[in-house]
Amino acid sequence: MASQASQLNNMSQASDYDDYPDHRAVAKEQDHHDRFQPAPYVAPIQMDIEDVHVEEEEIRALERKKRALEERVTGMEKDIGGLMR
Repeated sequence: MASQASQLNNMSQASDYDDYPDHRAVAKEQDHHDRFQPAPYVAPIQMDIEDVHVEEEEIRALERKKRALEERVTGMEKDIGGLMR
């Protein structure tokens, strides 16, 4: 029993993990590396007035679709509310 306690004490003092770097230090180094990488080059977008009009129409169409879906959800909520009574 005493020899097992002695072995356990020795094992708790010396760890095989002492040879490996601290995972927090590695993560911190990676974070530093990621933060200071230059941003990739992105070419400027060339748009003319026709492109702007097309985008605006697409936005209006999506807003109409969103309103229609919201109205459907509201109708479903009312139907469910009526069923719950």
